[in-house]
Amino acid sequence: LDENEVVSLGYEWKEKDEGEYRQSNYKIPEEISDISKAIVDEILACEKCRKNYKIDDTELSFYRRMKLPIPLECYECRHTERFNMRNPRKLCERECDKCGVSLQTTFSSDRDEKVYCEKCYLESVY
Repeated sequence: LDENEVVSLGYEWKEKDEGEYRQSNYKIPEEISDISKAIVDEILACEKCRKNYKIDDTELSFYRRMKLPIPLECYECRHTERFNMRNPRKLCERECDKCGVSLQTTFSSDRDEKVYCEKCYLESVY
């Protein structure tokens, strides 16, 4: 959709932020165990869009506890990537792969996932 279409539908339009961003001189270590608390004072640059972002104490604590690496991309790029991985908002007619009953699902028939009706799913899980 372009700006006119969006506005005509009653929504607000926001131009892409083309601001200038600082280049980060901080090299993020690959291993979370190699990261010092000083990272919370650093301004990082997204590897995808170059926007600046920071890691706060709570995030650092979470990444350490879960033994996860520090993200190399800003929140917006990570959110967009997750959003693009979801199924389309469209229901498809399929048959249960166990009993053959007809059902609706967001998994299209050209995908490999097994799709069960609720009854068969509950039987297989419990």
